[in-house]
Amino acid sequence: METWKNMADVERLVGMGKKTKQGIGPDTCLLLDTSGSMEGANFEEMITIAKTFIKGIADYATAPDLSENIGIATFGEQTRVVHHLTNDYSKLLETLDLLSPAGPSPMSAGLYMALACCLGRASLNKKMSKAEHTTIHRIPVTFRVILISDGKGTPDIVSSGEDDFPVNLETTVMKHIWLNETITHFEKRGGAIYCVGVGDTQTEMMEELCNKTHGKMYSPGEVHKLIHMSDNTTKAIGLLDRNVDFENIGELGKMKLRLLGIPESNVDEVVRLGEYYQEQIKERHYFREFIDVDMPPVGARVRRGPDWKYENQDQNGPGTIVAHTGFTSVCVVWDCENTNRYQCSPETAIELLVVDEPRILKEELIAVGCLVVRGEHWRYDDEDGGVGNVGVVLDVLESGMTLVRWPSTHKKLYKYGSEGFFEVKLCDPKTVRGTVGQLKTHVWDSGNVLEAELSESSEGATAIIPTTTKATSKGEIIEASDKRKPKSLDNKEWTIEDMNKRNSQLRKTKTTESDDQAVKSQKPNTQMIVHWAYKKEDSWSKIPMEISLKMEKAYGRNKQGSIIVELEGNIWKASFSEMKMKCEKTRTVMDIQRKEASE
Repeated sequence: METWKNMADVERLVGMGKKTKQGIGPDTCLLLDTSGSMEGANFEEMITIAKTFIKGIADYATAPDLSENIGIATFGEQTRVVHHLTNDYSKLLETLDLLSPAGPSPMSAGLYMALACCLGRASLNKKMSKAEHTTIHRIPVTFRVILISDGKGTPDIVSSGEDDFPVNLETTVMKHIWLNETITHFEKRGGAIYCVGVGDTQTEMMEELCNKTHGKMYSPGEVHKLIHMSDNTTKAIGLLDRNVDFENIGELGKMKLRLLGIPESNVDEVVRLGEYYQEQIKERHYFREFIDVDMPPVGARVRRGPDWKYENQDQNGPGTIVAHTGFTSVCVVWDCENTNRYQCSPETAIELLVVDEPRILKEELIAVGCLVVRGEHWRYDDEDGGVGNVGVVLDVLESGMTLVRWPSTHKKLYKYGSEGFFEVKLCDPKTVRGTVGQLKTHVWDSGNVLEAELSESSEGATAIIPTTTKATSKGEIIEASDKRKPKSLDNKEWTIEDMNKRNSQLRKTKTTESDDQAVKSQKPNTQMIVHWAYKKEDSWSKIPMEISLKMEKAYGRNKQGSIIVELEGNIWKASFSEMKMKCEKTRTVMDIQRKEASE
């Protein structure tokens, strides 16, 4: 296997040196099984599938945002990259006519070649991650490999001879070991493997490849789904930008996609891709941080900037940068709990301003943007940078774990109530000057918005102190108040020590309210139940509680927003700003109202 890896690395270097015609991406490598077992009808079907795919991509090349690069790799008697990534589709079609079937089926070796093909282009740009050289709506889109085969792989130690290697337990185990090793390389780089089976396909290994790399198995008759995948990816990521929640989309959500113009034949693919990229944002890219970029660091507190164009997503409040989603963009979790991506570089737009404004807790135990130091159950030596270093919370899990980013950029999950342990504790923002958790040597400066100065803290750690602290919705610079303190429900001011004690007590007794309970707002000696109603034929009718709850949650997030609901067998769009809802089918408009009643 080491020999194949070395050969693949040579192919990668060849790709780096190639000056072939290329588009902006995404990138796809067709991995073709040219082994002896494919001879005859299987081989002809594979070539037909490959040509159909290339011609289909060529038809989409006229779109301004899509110019997909395609490469071709083979495994068989010739296991190599036969054409490096290009958008010269006619050259690729000519290459297919030169292929012929012979030899064994070293599938893992072929996958290494396909990986080398994809990484060759990415390595051309030193600033870009090897697996993330294309972005759609600021989201990195990784490469894909489309494997077309009958699935009859042979052990990769076999590099010559016919494809009739004996099948037994030993050879089967060898194939799986090498295949899993190859899959690991794809997982590290985020590449997806899609498989198309031809003939009497042995699907076991191909399905394993798909499942472990977030790919999918397709039949020869579903090639059109692979052709449309980049277009569907663009649609899915665009919907994520509009805060569509693919994880909980359901049939009602799919109906909404159809109303938004997604063709019926593409809905399931758009949902699948949306779920994948939503997960990527949360897990793989969500807390990523680039060092040498002209952007605020992860952990910085921000408000809307002079180039803001996103209405009331931030609800006019501050938020926390939790990730760099590109070399000019960041992901922000606002204190109102909305999350989205924004441009934050002098090269593009200044949609955010760094502020020195603490996270103010209401009823939360802890939240994104809070400042923390090591707690009473700390057991990690000096991985926080030493006693006194202050970290910023990037994520809070229901299990009682919190993700903290320290000034060194080190990030890790710590217990904050989990199993009764507090490995970190809240830190009083008043005792810390500057935006904590920023890089020790990097000062972000938009050139005309913020200035910063370096100051040495008593512990020797460097903090970045913005001389201007806050921006209004019009982009004007104002000074942030440092007099705000967390308060209890009876308006009594609490110290940080009080908060930490309170959190320790509450964590032991806190229970999660069920979603099927009515939405309640606490008032002295009274509980208020909120119901939504609609007016039909001059009389008001209550909206079913399940739908009412959803409307109330959406209303709480944005009182000027809207929500799609299903009522009386039809789809309605409810507008909170107009307090009306409109049937998407009949165009009927009805008044709605929000009612509070004492329990």
